[in-house]
Amino acid sequence: MADISRELGQIMKAKYGRDVRKSIHDGINALNGSVEQERQAAQLAQKASETAQRASETARAGSEAAQRASETARAGSEAAQRASETARAGSEAAQRASETARAGAETERGKAEAAQRAAETARAGAETAQAGAAEKADASAVSASIAADAERNAKQVSSAASEILKDVESKLETGYFNGAKGDKGDKGEPGEKGDKGDKGEPGEKGEKGDRGDSGAVVPINGMFSIVGDEDGNMWAVYADTTANPQFEADEDGNIYMIVSDDEKGASA
Repeated sequence: MADISRELGQIMKAKYGRDVRKSIHDGINALNGSVEQERQAAQLAQKASETAQRASETARAGSEAAQRASETARAGSEAAQRASETARAGSEAAQRASETARAGAETERGKAEAAQRAAETARAGAETAQAGAAEKADASAVSASIAADAERNAKQVSSAASEILKDVESKLETGYFNGAKGDKGDKGEPGEKGDKGDKGEPGEKGEKGDRGDSGAVVPINGMFSIVGDEDGNMWAVYADTTANPQFEADEDGNIYMIVSDDEKGASA
């Protein structure tokens, strides 16, 4: 701020109007000059502050750019390191693949040699089979002739069996097998009575079914079949070349087959 103490002193000392006006003018002029200087100084200070602020921002931007550059460089270094490790891993993988390929080539070569040996074995087997096929062809012709004879014989046997079946059915219908009732045999000794079992719950009585036809049976040598007719008679059917089977009945109506003469009259 301007020092106007001198101008103030002149104003106090001035006695005439002209001197007073001049003293007042000089004081105001000194104040105006001081204010203008301070205004210019303030403008200069503001410009300096703005310049300093811009410099600070520029420096901060430079610092951030430097930091980004540092981070970029570090990322590049890390990428380069990873690339180096990847390349090393690729080299190791390529080496392993080469070793695997070499082992596979050796295996395939072994398979090729085995296939060649198998082909030679198959060719030898084919030659042997071809030589044996000619021999088996003659044997097959003989077997075919034997099979044809066997088929003819089977047809003849089947035809004979059909004729026997028809004859037996005809004799059953005409009562050819109805002979005179034999004498009643001696009663055998009763066996020991077993323990009586628990009585079961009686079931519901079912409806009586129709009487079925007697089955046609053609027995072979040494065998016989039991058949019944519509009159309730029971017949033993056996081959003409087989001895007739023997049976006996007890007083309770049970029928027993006699296997030997020693069993006649003995209860089963």
